[in-house]
Amino acid sequence: MSEERYAREREYFDAVAARTRIEKMPVSLVERYRNPQWPRLFPLEMMFSLLGRDGGQRILQVGSGEGLTGVQLAHCGHHVNGVEISPKSVEAARKRARIEGVDAEFAVGNVVTDDIWDEAAYDVVWCEAVLHHLVGDLDAVIAGAYRALRPGGLFVSTEPLALPRWLESVKDRMPVARNGTPDEQPLRKAELDIVRHYFPDLQMRRYRILSRIDRFTNSVPLIGFVSALDNVLLVVPPARLLSSVAVMWARKPHSASAMV
Repeated sequence: MSEERYAREREYFDAVAARTRIEKMPVSLVERYRNPQWPRLFPLEMMFSLLGRDGGQRILQVGSGEGLTGVQLAHCGHHVNGVEISPKSVEAARKRARIEGVDAEFAVGNVVTDDIWDEAAYDVVWCEAVLHHLVGDLDAVIAGAYRALRPGGLFVSTEPLALPRWLESVKDRMPVARNGTPDEQPLRKAELDIVRHYFPDLQMRRYRILSRIDRFTNSVPLIGFVSALDNVLLVVPPARLLSSVAVMWARKPHSASAMV
């Protein structure tokens, strides 16, 4: 990705962070991810469930944003190092960590041009809705994630997926404002193949067919209900093509040598 594109990303997320009000998390939110009850319905709960219930893992969070998930990971007893391209987002994340009283470190960095990938230093590399901002440099990013993981370490990510073209055309006609940066794009087969090159045992769980209704409502009971319907639909292979989000995970083999 060109420096101009990264500058646009930085500017966009700086503006978002400048509008964000940082407040202490409700206890219910902390407990939801400390003890995830519905990982088959909600992608973020799935990511937390893959970590297990014991803390103490060293986590590199790629694209740490305003620190919401990083602080939740720290509440679960993990050691978090977050890297984020937006300085305003890092300021917000550090403030959130202070308010919550947790030990989580957040730094400004470009995951493509900066040397953030310490060799075999992390138990987990965590990528939450960030890879689709890095499509042009995805090979370098996944190679770095692979290198940074210790043998047996966990790569975990959740990302938007490209929908079938006919559904994209319908979506484009919907009168719903699209949030996001101008340069991002959902992951297609080509990008998933890059991830599988480094992590051949990649597993994936798809989400969000009907639950895209959350673009229209904040009703938790309604969103939970349609997420449960999604869970039924996603058993049918053709229906999986209609999902718009996936959680992906894999472990670096214990006997692996660096693929870079």
